[in-house]
Amino acid sequence: MNRITALAALITLLVPAVYAQDPPTQQDPPPAVKPETPVAQVVEPEVKALLEKSAKAYRALKGLQSTLKMTLTGEGEPRTVQGKVVIERPNKVRVVLQPGGPKITSVSNGTLFFQGEEGKPTYLKTKIVEGMGLSQVLDRTGALLFPIVNWMLTDPDPAKKIILPAFSSAKMGKAETINSSVCDVIEFEVMGGQAKATIAIDRSDN
Repeated sequence: MNRITALAALITLLVPAVYAQDPPTQQDPPPAVKPETPVAQVVEPEVKALLEKSAKAYRALKGLQSTLKMTLTGEGEPRTVQGKVVIERPNKVRVVLQPGGPKITSVSNGTLFFQGEEGKPTYLKTKIVEGMGLSQVLDRTGALLFPIVNWMLTDPDPAKKIILPAFSSAKMGKAETINSSVCDVIEFEVMGGQAKATIAIDRSDN
């Protein structure tokens, strides 16, 4: 079981006291600081089972399409990043990202990479290195915002990668209907609820 461990370090600061005639006064040592109790990560068995079952189904497919919508909050106005990735085995990929500005499109046709930005007349073209697998192609085409897709398709233990050590819990949420498809929802909490994330998986995918 993964754990989040908070470590407390005790630093003792020694300040020398100089006296003309009297000997130094011995000071009581500072009280010991107890380390915080490690927080056990809570992962429902259904979560891992769903991820493993879905990954197995994805790997049997010749192609896959996934969409992303992420809202970034902090200083200033919230910003939404949207994207779409289409994959055709063995290593054809099309990624479209809308990071709040011009749309960026990246494509791998199996032998070449192409990348262009909306509104610009030129694009970047590079050759795919021989022997490069799907995982590397996904990273090269800018699909870093879709790491879950990469892990589900290529990693031998996708659940271990997806359920990050920083998550304090991973639980099944209430099913949702997205684009007319019923989806199972996994809810993650970070550090006891300081932040939350969700993954929706179409029930027809598992």
